[in-house]
Amino acid sequence: MKKSIYEELADTLLERIVSGAFSEGKLPSMSSLAEEYKVNLQTANRAVKVLEQKGVVKCHAGKGGTRIDPARAHLVGASSGNHFSVDQALSSTQRVRLRFLFDVSLLRDPLEKAAALFTKRYPWVEIELIPVVQIHQSIADGVAFDCLMLIGRDVAQYARKQFLFDLTDILSAEGWNREDFIPHTWDQNIYKDRFYSIPFSWTLPVLLFNKTEVSAPVTWRDYSKTMLRQRKLDGKESRLRIGFYSLLQTIAGDIENKQAGSVNLTAFRELLHALRHLCVNLPKGHYLWNNPKDLDNFDLEKNCMICVNFSGMETFLKSPHPGWETAPFPREENGKNVLATETLAIARNSATPAEAWLWCKFLLRDDVRSLFEISSCLSPKIDSFRNCDLPSSMKQFLENEAANAVAPALSSRGMFNLYSSIFPLLERYFSDLAGEDETIDQILAFLNEQLILDSQF
Repeated sequence: MKKSIYEELADTLLERIVSGAFSEGKLPSMSSLAEEYKVNLQTANRAVKVLEQKGVVKCHAGKGGTRIDPARAHLVGASSGNHFSVDQALSSTQRVRLRFLFDVSLLRDPLEKAAALFTKRYPWVEIELIPVVQIHQSIADGVAFDCLMLIGRDVAQYARKQFLFDLTDILSAEGWNREDFIPHTWDQNIYKDRFYSIPFSWTLPVLLFNKTEVSAPVTWRDYSKTMLRQRKLDGKESRLRIGFYSLLQTIAGDIENKQAGSVNLTAFRELLHALRHLCVNLPKGHYLWNNPKDLDNFDLEKNCMICVNFSGMETFLKSPHPGWETAPFPREENGKNVLATETLAIARNSATPAEAWLWCKFLLRDDVRSLFEISSCLSPKIDSFRNCDLPSSMKQFLENEAANAVAPALSSRGMFNLYSSIFPLLERYFSDLAGEDETIDQILAFLNEQLILDSQF
């Protein structure tokens, strides 16, 4: 059967690669190939994709270009010359099973689809998805993995314990740099100036409000006053879908520096007052830890303000809701938003780090990210974020908020300890068994202890 034009071009390029025609170790640009061989860009691109599927080249975005794997090129080229199929040529390649550890509550279905696409693209690699309820407990129990998805604040913890593969040289060789990513998402992958993971996604808290009914509150005192006044006037309610740790950052700025007097005690009391009203005086559910699907269940007619992480409102913002706008999350003079990230890391003892690296990069591709509930506009790659289909004003707003945010100071283990301890303290306060100042002192004392634990263990 006669080969198509792009298949013939792929054969020609393979012959030239084997003969050493491309001494710089990479192919010319797609436009150069199209011009040289008098074909259109789509044909040139399809030809190169054929070579990539055979493992002869690896395509890199930006300045990285299309790099050649000489050993694989000679293997495939030799098999073609002897009239063997490519499958036969690759049959001598060791089959690889890649174990990917991730939180079972996140992304299982899209990961299964991504794994199937990855194996179709790289047929010698099989992705074994390992969903677990608690990643940290699984690691402590000795569950074997080659790569995993981590919360960004945990990278330093596991790098310090030498669990993660050092990616610094790989990132440098492939031309990755901070400027290609949303502010602060890059920084959460570093331990002692070395890179141990790559950013996968990000989110931060924002305020959604009905501008026909209320003005966006700037401080927590404004929030409390607006919330109480609006409920009294027309029964409109407010909802808070932000974790308590993020709330603390909005009154303390960098929690690690709280002993320097950065905590605004007046604002802290006002925050507790607002929480008390939401938890005691309103129906259950007005203050909850963020759930990305919460907005699907809201009756907007009953609300005037909703505070939520951006990952929970992206779909909402793409639908018409007249009168509703976004604004910065209420915070005090020294307060900061928390920018949380998820990252992809490789196990230090993985027997197949090259394939693990391929998988991590594959999950960052725009066409693969379209499979995930976390939308492409939450990609840490700044070009993906800027090209998403949100209004330009919204994208600029989020980018500004991200630039002025801080990374979490506590590890996931520290965060679990925080929530295990904080809510009993809040319950005592809500039940009038403890006053505001006593509750604040206990919370700050706990934070100080947990920061020490996180830094030492």
